[in-house]
Amino acid sequence: CREGDVVYFVTVTKKVRDNDGEDSANYKQREHAKELLQTWEKRAGDDGIQSQTVLVEAPDAREALCDVAEEHTIDVMVVGTRGLGTIKRLFLGSV
Repeated sequence: CREGDVVYFVTVTKKVRDNDGEDSANYKQREHAKELLQTWEKRAGDDGIQSQTVLVEAPDAREALCDVAEEHTIDVMVVGTRGLGTIKRLFLGSV
């Protein structure tokens, strides 16, 4: 990173419907995402890297990531996976 650059750590949790028909993110998934973001933000800070975390609840990760990139004027985005195997990724999809 160059001086003044900001690294954004972004996690998208899937928006799901609960029993009342209201949109809500899966609580465990959201809490795990928060923990991951805090870990990466601390690691970046320990290395002297300015960072910002973004947690998004959305039905479609692709659209959410594009929206975050636009909103924060992100020049480069590195996208990871959920750790699914080839068969699960084939059936469940991927970003």
